[in-house]
Amino acid sequence: MMDNENFGSFQHCYYAYKACRRHKRKSAGVLQFEHKLLDELSTLSERLQTRQWRPSRSVCFVVTRPKAREIHAAAFADRVVHHLLVPELEQLYEPVFIYDSYSNRTGKGTHSAVERLQGFMRSVREQSSPHDGYYLQLDIRNFFNRINREILYDLLKRHLEKMGRKGKISPEKHQWLRWLSHRLLETHPARNVVYVGNPPRHCVPEHKRLAAASARCGLPIGNLTSQFFANVYLNELDQFIKRRLPCRHYLRYVDDFVLLHPDRQQLQVWQGQIEAFLAEKLHLDLRAATRLAPLGNGIDFLGYVVRADYRLVRNRVIAHLHEKLQSQTCRLTAEPYLDLRNTDLDALHAMLASYLGHCRHANSYHLLVALWRQYSWLGKLFTLNPASSSITPRWKPLQANSLKAQWHWFRQQWPEHLLIMQLGWRFMLFAQDATCCHADLRLQTWLHPVKKVRFKPEMRPAVYLAPAVLSTFLQHLRLNALPYVLVEEQGFLRSGLKQRVAMEYYYG
Repeated sequence: MMDNENFGSFQHCYYAYKACRRHKRKSAGVLQFEHKLLDELSTLSERLQTRQWRPSRSVCFVVTRPKAREIHAAAFADRVVHHLLVPELEQLYEPVFIYDSYSNRTGKGTHSAVERLQGFMRSVREQSSPHDGYYLQLDIRNFFNRINREILYDLLKRHLEKMGRKGKISPEKHQWLRWLSHRLLETHPARNVVYVGNPPRHCVPEHKRLAAASARCGLPIGNLTSQFFANVYLNELDQFIKRRLPCRHYLRYVDDFVLLHPDRQQLQVWQGQIEAFLAEKLHLDLRAATRLAPLGNGIDFLGYVVRADYRLVRNRVIAHLHEKLQSQTCRLTAEPYLDLRNTDLDALHAMLASYLGHCRHANSYHLLVALWRQYSWLGKLFTLNPASSSITPRWKPLQANSLKAQWHWFRQQWPEHLLIMQLGWRFMLFAQDATCCHADLRLQTWLHPVKKVRFKPEMRPAVYLAPAVLSTFLQHLRLNALPYVLVEEQGFLRSGLKQRVAMEYYYG
């Protein structure tokens, strides 16, 4: 919390800047801001304290997953201001928000929401025995583009005044928070935007574009303030459902919310009351695709199909994963050969880890086993533990502090393969690999014994290949169906040791 007498000071801006840069240190906006850090923070602090600050131009781009929509990225200096304002407002609103609002709140992520929903389903099923009970799933149509900023500011203003009367905040802080909130909401967010990137804007439906929203409506998707303001706006709906209806089993994630009850007719009555409240108080309406069904059908919510006793990964999530794996299959493999030189392996690992992290919270054992069976090249790159939905890379050692440790790692991963490792400008074969090749008269013409180089006993004898004949040697191995793994040097580890990565597989 800020000191009451020193709003927007240099110190407060610095702390907000540190919170804003977390996990974004390499982005262009952060690097540009840090290039003149003291000047940027001093200017920002001065503009805030003299109340001359205004939002600068934002950048708009389009994402297509899970559906096409515009994302507005504020300038980094503006995001620092967002991180200055939102924690202050959160301190005042957290005691007011209901427990079962699960977006942009500490400890209230998607998995917590799914766990809570599953608990609600079990509770309603017990009340409805021998039937399962029913659920009503609703979604607000074009939510962010239809948030009325005048209504939103009025809600903020009334709550700040209430906190002031109760002595929760000083008059100075009240005025400062009110001014900064108004400054963010007074101007249409699509008036000072530069559009960049591919795909172009026209892939987003017209009614989904922020520029098409009315003059008094719309919040940009992608800003920290927008996520928090959305919770403030729909807190009125939360309070209505929990206090006025009242519905015991209700939860919301952004604009997607679910009500559960043993009686189907009661849910139908509540739906009409909710529609009337949204239209009258918040100037919103529901999407036509509402779902009122028995709990036994399962609830499609936040990427899962949730049932009372288990949950499955949503079909659309699985389809997206198949699409990405298929594109990698077409680009990587020519069976039975795997070339990784033009592949961002770390990005591939991050993508898979993200999907498996999602699968970890569902009953996905058989799904993962089937994926590894269908895409056989995954098993060449990663070791899968389907019980924990985790993977371990096979193409580079996770912990290795010596050349010997790296050699042992690859030898354990590929005991039946010929192991060829780069060491400086040469490509080495150690121990049984070298012995095997010397036993084959057809291979001796490419191999040269290593002289005046000391190796560990288990890594002798050693021979090397010159780079000029490497491709011919590997082609010969493939023609003779001899499986091999080629390990190349890829930069340095923190210890100073060369990092070695498997770049080419031939598995016969």
